[in-house]
Amino acid sequence: MASEQTGSDDDRVFILAALKEVHDTVRSYDTKAQIVGIGFIFTLGVLKGFGESIGDPAATGTMTTALSWFLAVGPIVLFGSVLYPSRSRLTDATNSEGGIRYAFYFSTKQDRNIDDYLSDIATCDWRRELAFELMKASKLREMKRKRFIFALLMSAVSFLAIASFQISRTM
Repeated sequence: MASEQTGSDDDRVFILAALKEVHDTVRSYDTKAQIVGIGFIFTLGVLKGFGESIGDPAATGTMTTALSWFLAVGPIVLFGSVLYPSRSRLTDATNSEGGIRYAFYFSTKQDRNIDDYLSDIATCDWRRELAFELMKASKLREMKRKRFIFALLMSAVSFLAIASFQISRTM
């Protein structure tokens, strides 16, 4: 009887941890939406100012206008790619792991009801489940780090190109 109670206590701890993870993720989307919304408003101002500094599009040409949009908007899009999780892509990539019940980070793509979920919890190996989630989250962290560094690099290239263009107009 004591081992049944211990298993039940363990299940409760892990279910509460999974619930906290879901709530944290949901709240993170609120934060991301605020960041992207403010970024969009800021970007509109930057584009307006940048467009005015380039001059009349008819006089500068289509390629200059397209390049200026690429230089101004490209890095913003790259930083945006860091904000959005790629957890489903990672789940598909690590789907070859056997014995994972997806009990910690519940996927709504799977067709299971509460009874199925409780059955999976009762039969899952929590150490394996959590190790799987840790490995997946670590891969996601590395993916986001690489995207962030690439976005920083492209921002530097963009700033150099814009500065070069503006300096060349003064000569």
